[in-house]
Amino acid sequence: MVFTHAPISVIITTFNDYQFLEQAIESVLEQLLLPSEIIVIDDGSELPEAEVITNKFIENDKNVKVSFYCKVNGGASSARNLGLQKSTYEYIAFLDVDDKMLPNNLLDKYNLIKNLNEDYFGVYGTAIRSTGETEIFPDTDGIANTDELDIQGKGIPGGSPFFLFNKSALAQVGGFDEELKCNEDYDILIRLIKAEKKVKGCTPAGFYRNLRQNSLSRPSDPAKNFTRVMFFLEKAEWLNYYSFECLNQRKMATHITYVKGLLEERQYIKAFKYARKGFKYSKPVTGKQKIVYFASLSFL
Repeated sequence: MVFTHAPISVIITTFNDYQFLEQAIESVLEQLLLPSEIIVIDDGSELPEAEVITNKFIENDKNVKVSFYCKVNGGASSARNLGLQKSTYEYIAFLDVDDKMLPNNLLDKYNLIKNLNEDYFGVYGTAIRSTGETEIFPDTDGIANTDELDIQGKGIPGGSPFFLFNKSALAQVGGFDEELKCNEDYDILIRLIKAEKKVKGCTPAGFYRNLRQNSLSRPSDPAKNFTRVMFFLEKAEWLNYYSFECLNQRKMATHITYVKGLLEERQYIKAFKYARKGFKYSKPVTGKQKIVYFASLSFL
């Protein structure tokens, strides 16, 4: 059988979650339009299973080159940057190890991007969440609004796996920021937008998004997550990523997310202390935020 391949490198990163790797690789090899290569980056896992699993696919009947690299642990950004360094082809797709590509993913996106010039950093689609919902983003063709990043029904997605990237655009902005331990996807997308790169969408759902707790993007430690997000928002303020209003709303929301974690740990005084700090940035918007706001006023 003759298979059709596109000039696409798929980069899969893993860290102590090898149990998802086999299904992730298989989902790429089941694409209606195959990539030319799959690159697996192990970001310093404690066990060698990721390499063992990847080696099972080195020889495959789809004629897709599969390679494996292991590095000292440095976070998702450094793992993806190594994948970019090792990649060969002009288009890049990222896949988190616990997610799966749907068969149409690369075909739909490649049919869009192959007709675009280098003014575009990439194209995007939607995703199906493990909770059952389909994430919906409108069609865009041009320079996106950073204030609307990751706002369903209004902006463009905020995660790298939603996109098929032009590799040259990623290189122009210097790849992922390795100092960031979360929101690195927001960061690189905003830098692409600030560089006046265009984006085009939206294709049908292209991957299954596994929203599991204690993943790299959803750490279980509320304090660690709060510190990491605020570090990103400090960078965002310094580089004018968002409008003043949007930045303060995001700071407020980050505080309230931390408050939720503190309440679950029954740290009530600390929780409402941070709630009051958060509401200094912006007024409550959602019903839950308003409940926290009035509770914080009455508690202290």
